[in-house]
Amino acid sequence: VVEACDDNKLTESLADCQRLCHGHTCCFEEGESSCKDDVEKDCPVYAGCKALNLRNSFLGSGIDLPRLD
Repeated sequence: VVEACDDNKLTESLADCQRLCHGHTCCFEEGESSCKDDVEKDCPVYAGCKALNLRNSFLGSGIDLPRLD
């Protein structure tokens, strides 16, 4: 996850990071939609996904990760 979501990789392609982070964006959300305290979500393993959330916030896109199912 850390390698796929590295800043340098994100400038090339978001696809690998998005695929790995799918279903774990709640680890970086606040409030009722947050799951960062849910041990089953294993949020520490997905720490690299935060770069994707920051990138989306920075770009002002407000777009969630696309559904991959």
